[in-house]
Amino acid sequence: MITKLYLFTMEGCPHCQDMKKLLDESGITYEVRDIDEYEEEYEEFQKIVENDYVPALWVLNSKMVNW
Repeated sequence: MITKLYLFTMEGCPHCQDMKKLLDESGITYEVRDIDEYEEEYEEFQKIVENDYVPALWVLNSKMVNW
């Protein structure tokens, strides 16, 4: 099973920087998705989790969604 991690962030967000640092220090591979650049993906994520806070980590695997 292939798992992808997407970290939704926002420019100037100190909590987002903290989350990136934590993931990096833990050796966890992820892709950053700025919510202004990836607006459609972030809107889809918001609908699923009913939340609009950042940072937000979206964990997807090949059985959940076809990307």
